[in-house]
Amino acid sequence: MQRLEKEIRKKRAELLAGLNSEQIEFFEAVEELRDILNRFESKFHVTMFPEEYDFMYDDSVDYKARKRGENPMQESYQQKVNERRQKFGLEPLEDNGMVRYDDSIRYTKDKVNRLLTSEDQTLKAEIKELIDVEFNFKRFMEQLKAYDVDQFMADKRKEMAKRFGKENI
Repeated sequence: MQRLEKEIRKKRAELLAGLNSEQIEFFEAVEELRDILNRFESKFHVTMFPEEYDFMYDDSVDYKARKRGENPMQESYQQKVNERRQKFGLEPLEDNGMVRYDDSIRYTKDKVNRLLTSEDQTLKAEIKELIDVEFNFKRFMEQLKAYDVDQFMADKRKEMAKRFGKENI
């Protein structure tokens, strides 16, 4: 893990090299927003699809059963989960109770995106209550609208391509 951390720090230092303090501050604000959004999406996913994390509570017997392709969960639980997933338009769990596709992650990202762009305050209040997270939607949207993140990244890539050459980006 130390090598990975060193590489991440090195890439970050290269990226921030030559930027003024205002640009660095903005870059860090965008990173903070992304971190908040990722944590929010993650918590939302865990709350919406807890069955995808059931394997984490397996003891050695359940672990071996899953390895053999058997689902250690009760049949009624499996049916309930697969019916709920079907309502959302998602693939059912595998025979061993594991997830095969990342459709639930895409579903969650889409829901969060729609939630953030929605003006419906009751929907936001329900979601906040559901996942029990402190998240300032107004602040987030104001910061997001203040500067288009995609445009920022495109500008940053162009600047880095000029600086380091297109083949290095």
